[in-house]
Amino acid sequence: MDLLMSALVFVLVFMVSGNNLSASSGSIISSRMVSRRIGIAISIVGTLAGLFMEGNLLKYGFGQIFESSPHSLVMIPLITGILIFMIANKMRVPQSLSITFTTSLMGIGFAFGNGIDTGFALSIIAFWVFAAAVSIALTIASMRISSRIIAGRDVWGSLRRIKQLLILLSFLTAFTLGANTFGLVMVSVSRYVSVFVIAVAIILGSVFASAGTLRRVSDDILPMRYLNALVSQAISVLVVEAGTLFSVPISNTQTYSASLYGATLSYGSKLFRRRPAIEMAFTWVITAVISFGAGYAITKLFLS
Repeated sequence: MDLLMSALVFVLVFMVSGNNLSASSGSIISSRMVSRRIGIAISIVGTLAGLFMEGNLLKYGFGQIFESSPHSLVMIPLITGILIFMIANKMRVPQSLSITFTTSLMGIGFAFGNGIDTGFALSIIAFWVFAAAVSIALTIASMRISSRIIAGRDVWGSLRRIKQLLILLSFLTAFTLGANTFGLVMVSVSRYVSVFVIAVAIILGSVFASAGTLRRVSDDILPMRYLNALVSQAISVLVVEAGTLFSVPISNTQTYSASLYGATLSYGSKLFRRRPAIEMAFTWVITAVISFGAGYAITKLFLS
């Protein structure tokens, strides 16, 4: 059991690390602010720091939606996640492990009847919707304020400071990814899998599995400006860190993409490319439904 669980965790984290790298370092790499190698290194260090420093904060949330169910069934969301991310990587669509993994756990909990705190589960879904809306609203307000502050100042000096802040925010975005997304995986499989298996998978996945999606968010959705990227990542970091502190699994790619959308709205711009954004939103909803259904159906078969 331990060997099988370790293998599943390794494969899933490997794929997710590559898929989600665009949310943390995509902007600084695609803008050539740093090289691809340095951008990946920043993401790896930030993700590992978040995992080891705050990953255990997701224990409460995991307990509320799964603790009463047999822990061996955590293989269901692992396998579901692997299949979904195989498709997402093929499509070059950034996907959310937080949504996929959590809804699958919810399906298992509901199948057991008493294996889940329904109120907490509904609050997680409400938080996801609220987080996306808040990300858009805060980004619109922050973009307008930031633009006014920068206007009339030393352009090159402001640009230099924005670049420095973007590098810091790339690290912090990766930190929240490690704390929230991979923290959820860690607390889910802690009975069977060493955290060092997850750490190695993060490193190798970031290096070898990131090419397909690295530029998807920043290039396909929005031709990035430095200020756009700065504000979008800052809002995303704040929202995901808030979720971590409240032990709520939440998606970095969801909050970052919502913030990018808010950045375009702040200009009243038509730069926003609707089709890739609609594709991502659609796949998030569909995979959430599929993950929940898979967790529920397979568990019912297990019980019959």
